[in-house]
Amino acid sequence: MAGERILFVDDEDSIRKLVGTYLQRHGYTVGLAADGLQALQLVRDQVPDLVITDVNMPNIGGLELAQRLRSNHKTARVPIIMLSALKRPDDILAGYAEGADEYIPKPIELSILGVKVETLLRRSGAAQPVPGAASKRGRVTLFMHGKGGVGTTTLAVNTAVALTAGSATSVALLDLNLEFGNAALFMNVRPATCARPGRWPTCPSWAAAEWMTRPSRNSSAGTPTTCGWWSAATSRNGPSW
Repeated sequence: MAGERILFVDDEDSIRKLVGTYLQRHGYTVGLAADGLQALQLVRDQVPDLVITDVNMPNIGGLELAQRLRSNHKTARVPIIMLSALKRPDDILAGYAEGADEYIPKPIELSILGVKVETLLRRSGAAQPVPGAASKRGRVTLFMHGKGGVGTTTLAVNTAVALTAGSATSVALLDLNLEFGNAALFMNVRPATCARPGRWPTCPSWAAAEWMTRPSRNSSAGTPTTCGWWSAATSRNGPSW
């Protein structure tokens, strides 16, 4: 990989020159900033592919810089490497808490930094769409009916199970009838907790939209938990009625 844009932020001139030169020799396009404030100005002009930042700097330090980058949708997924002479566990954990992908103690071992830069760029690049390539987006199939009792749930459940059996991707089944939804009944799934305790099975949590199940080693139907939707992919034995 070569030509990726790396923003290096450090308030020490000698370290900026040392690391900047090293990265340029390895084919990267390098932007340099003396503190977090200058870094944010450069980011506004052009979003980098990766940010390397010191922690202790004037104006805006590395922790606040990372927090700001993570809070902006344009830069939230940009990999961040933190460099610091602070090596205590609390300091390292603080860096990760603010969104750092890697935390490297000073003095810097350039060869290690180079490997981490290459690894993070490769990892982030794999998640980005290739220009001109077809986008792999999920699909939504909607089943609607004008009245009850016309087999809409049966059709939806069988379609979800068929898609699960013939695809390696996840399949989610969402029953939007919160009052009388019975998709979970077709899949022979019981919720672990009920929206109205003590009223099972008549409570509205029978609706599949009330819980999500995840695969279980001990049960083909999965283990239900309350979190808003239900995955058909957990039931490998098909619907039960």
